[in-house]
Amino acid sequence: MATQTLLRYRYTDQEPLPQTQYNVTGVTFDTANIEVHGSGSDQWPHTWGSDGNIYMASGDGNGWSAALPYSTFIITRVTGALPPNPAATDVFNSTVADYKPNGIIGESGGRINVFYDTQDNSDAYDGSWGMYSTNNGVNWTDTDIKLFSRTSDGAIVVGVAQFGAGYTNVPSHVDPAYFYVYLSGRDDTDIHGPDVWLGRVLKANIFTRASYQFYTGLSGGVPQWSSTWASRVAVFSDPAGMAYHANVVWDSQIQKFIYAKFHKSGTVWVLCMYTGYYPWGPWTNFYYSSAALPNPTQRKFTVQTPAKWMGSVSGNQQTIWMTYSGWPELDSISILPITLSLSTGSALTVPLSDTWATLGDSFAKSLGGGVTRLGLHVTSAELAVWQTRSTSGPYKSNGDVSTNSPGDWDRIVSNKNSFESSPTSGRWAGPTVLSGG
Repeated sequence: MATQTLLRYRYTDQEPLPQTQYNVTGVTFDTANIEVHGSGSDQWPHTWGSDGNIYMASGDGNGWSAALPYSTFIITRVTGALPPNPAATDVFNSTVADYKPNGIIGESGGRINVFYDTQDNSDAYDGSWGMYSTNNGVNWTDTDIKLFSRTSDGAIVVGVAQFGAGYTNVPSHVDPAYFYVYLSGRDDTDIHGPDVWLGRVLKANIFTRASYQFYTGLSGGVPQWSSTWASRVAVFSDPAGMAYHANVVWDSQIQKFIYAKFHKSGTVWVLCMYTGYYPWGPWTNFYYSSAALPNPTQRKFTVQTPAKWMGSVSGNQQTIWMTYSGWPELDSISILPITLSLSTGSALTVPLSDTWATLGDSFAKSLGGGVTRLGLHVTSAELAVWQTRSTSGPYKSNGDVSTNSPGDWDRIVSNKNSFESSPTSGRWAGPTVLSGG
């Protein structure tokens, strides 16, 4: 029998520990406890701002409490913890420009970014434009930049991957330097095309089209990206198509993304829900039906599962709050609790203190859900991030992201080169012995 050398490493109280991943096996919808707000306003994509509040974008209506004059673009701040009946205030509205929010994402320092389409300037809802706020939605700057065009690109923005407050709590296998922006085609009916594509962009360059890289597939398990739009491949596809918006949100309690969308099938609108470990999938379906929600023949715009409104796992269940909007009678935002049914795989869980992990020579330990730990301090996904950074950044060289941003990879290579040129340099020669006089 071959002998295998075993190495032992100690987890300290400061060491980030592997977390259990859950598979979602089903969902129930508490339709008896639906609450409805914002009657008359549509769309309602939302994000978790850096101040801890949820920010919702709507239009063609009168705001959360239907008290505003008719407005084409509204930002609503939702405060407090979990529903029911969260407190909310409309902090901005425009009665002039015609904006339809495609997607919204908050980040640090009170900044919120919105993608929108418009009929202004005879654009006829042809593309995705950008605007931003630097004071938590109170004031807005329109970049007047058209980033994607339904005519020339065949796609517009349909959503942005959501994480914690102000874009925190991004899992270690996802590079937090980027926003992850989902795009899909759209015709003049209720239906987008069957495919959804993924672009990533450095956060500072969200409204610079030339800075976008598009997912082109995997090579050796490592995601590949190209600045060439024609090289993209779909990260999600459903022959039935999709309608208006895609929800992708990281559920830190189950360590999975939840992907949700509507599509129209005949005269009814179908809700579809999936989970995945990466922003690019693959996606596992756990719900696909028109039976969940009332008024299935009424048009549906947006469905989201806000990260702030996700409860803890209890036993084999997790209760979260879901939102959706539609038209005409559902031209509002509806909120209801839903319960995910869960199962656990072979994920590794480790007590926090005085626990030793025994690893083989290969340093391979499966954590379940496709995650492989290559050593105590790195997973295969984290290695893939560094492989990408070594060639195309970000943080490859000093200042490549913003002024004074660190060039981590160049520093690592420099340290490696210094060691190779003089391996004994800096070697400890033992304690210095001082003799008394």
